[in-house]
Amino acid sequence: MSGKKLVKQHNYLCILLDYYGNLLTQRRQQILNMSLEDDMSLSEIAETLNISRQAVHDNIQQAVEQLKQYESYLGIVHKDQSLVSKVDHILNNYGFDQNPEIICELEELKAMIL
Repeated sequence: MSGKKLVKQHNYLCILLDYYGNLLTQRRQQILNMSLEDDMSLSEIAETLNISRQAVHDNIQQAVEQLKQYESYLGIVHKDQSLVSKVDHILNNYGFDQNPEIICELEELKAMIL
């Protein structure tokens, strides 16, 4: 997999973790956070948690699969990304130069979505 694809996949998993992480078991959430957010290796996580590398690997794979299933069922990330895209489209394609309050309101809306 190319570097750009890996970064894109990593970022997507971080977003899924932000949205649905609390639905994972505490242990899976902890392991995935250590892997994605703290950029720890399987060995580092295993040593820190006193479990095997295989257990770390299995928990990461299962957590990622769960997060993807949650998004497949609920689609919240997709909906939010679509809303942000729509707000950006409005901001970029309609002349609000005369009314900065509208720009401010749309930027606040965008911040609320994210």
